[in-house]
Amino acid sequence: MSEAVPRIQVGGSAGSTPYEALVGSQLLGKLGVLIGERARRVTVAHPQALAARPKTSLELKRA
Repeated sequence: MSEAVPRIQVGGSAGSTPYEALVGSQLLGKLGVLIGERARRVTVAHPQALAARPKTSLELKRA
């Protein structure tokens, strides 16, 4: 991966657990590497055009 993916720190106050939001395009195939081993939940916000992709495209592949 040649360029850094912007990460926004979210939460961490009033009893919430902080997390990072990754922002960018064409990240779906790189999620396993980007989120690391400790992630337990992932949310993907996407345009309607991606809704037709097969469910297997969302499987995380760790490198």
